[in-house]
Amino acid sequence: MRIRMGLSEKHNQEIFVLLSGLVIVTLPIKESLNSIAIILFLAFLSYNIIVVYRERKLKFNKHSLIFSLPFVYILIQFFYSEHEVYFRNLLRSITILLFPVGISLTTILFKASHKKILSILVYSALFFSFLLLLIAFYRQLVFSPDFSEINWYFFAYRDFVAPLGVHSSYMGMYNCLAFAVLLNEVIMRNKITKRTLSSLFLLMLVIFLTGSRISLLCLFVIFFYLMFTRFKKIDKKILTIFLLFLTIVPTVVFKTVPIAKERMIDMTFGLKEKYSYAIYGNNNNGEGTIAPRINYWKCALEITRNNILFGNGYGYTQKRLNNCYSSIGQHNYAILNYQTHNQYFNNLARGGIFSLVILFVVLFYPLFYSIRRRMPLYTSFLIIIILTCVTENILNRHFGIIFYGFFNSMFFFNHKSFANE
Repeated sequence: MRIRMGLSEKHNQEIFVLLSGLVIVTLPIKESLNSIAIILFLAFLSYNIIVVYRERKLKFNKHSLIFSLPFVYILIQFFYSEHEVYFRNLLRSITILLFPVGISLTTILFKASHKKILSILVYSALFFSFLLLLIAFYRQLVFSPDFSEINWYFFAYRDFVAPLGVHSSYMGMYNCLAFAVLLNEVIMRNKITKRTLSSLFLLMLVIFLTGSRISLLCLFVIFFYLMFTRFKKIDKKILTIFLLFLTIVPTVVFKTVPIAKERMIDMTFGLKEKYSYAIYGNNNNGEGTIAPRINYWKCALEITRNNILFGNGYGYTQKRLNNCYSSIGQHNYAILNYQTHNQYFNNLARGGIFSLVILFVVLFYPLFYSIRRRMPLYTSFLIIIILTCVTENILNRHFGIIFYGFFNSMFFFNHKSFANE
């Protein structure tokens, strides 16, 4: 049955794609701009829900309740949290509830739009990647016009992504999903064009330059996963091209950009104890190694021992982490209010075992769901989220909340559109 809407069906779809695109495009830029885009997007969904409700009875999707569980549990944490910190995080997290509920009730809008929305993601990722490279070269020209002395920090890690004001791991998630969309398209069509090959090269190059080791791991895992899904059907020439890709790009980056090799290889595997190129604030020491994260995680476990069921709540968690950091002599961690740098430990420390179980449910239930329904692109997205949660508190930041909430709802509640895609 065709649903009559206030706007024509064509205009409705066009506005939907436009507002979805605004949410995606503004995500790596400014939180305030992205928040405006989200308000417009949710207002449009609300309008469509009202119009549909007038025409027929809405079918509420029970899965939207599952994906809303993290927000419901945040409501419970009101009773043992510092209220100022709590309400700030409550407001930031409200889209965890609104995205699954709103999108599940308006799936008709996605049926003809999902490919356009993913294309916007790809073009945005390519634009921002090219822009970052352009800015890096411009800054180098200002620093040393003849390139006789190169400031490698302009071309890698924090300084490289600084013009956008986004953390390298989050830019890595954004680019990894765009990479997965393009790679999946190549595999499905069993055909690759020069434009697609160039686009994949640019995204891979920038993922390396952002200096996020977890993003690099995500890149390799989704690459081999997508290849595995159709390994027998992939043209051998395409397979050869991609294998060369995986060899040439790392070699070029690590040979020409020493800070990238230093961060990705030397500091990760303990080949160096101090940075030669990168400087973490005023502290040119081993902050890029894995060791500090081990200390964060130990403290997260330590402060949860007496609050294992419900955790420490908002505000108190950070105070107790800081006290733990100071007790082991890591006063710098306390001064900088370092969090757990791990979403799983964060949920455990702040919300206890119940919060951790909820996190596992909302991440791994859709993972098994996507694998069972043969949705390789959705599976790739969840791999990116699950792996990045190992080193980042992505659901504590605006970028991570929106990236997860928007795309997870889009993929899950439109499984028929993404089946075998």
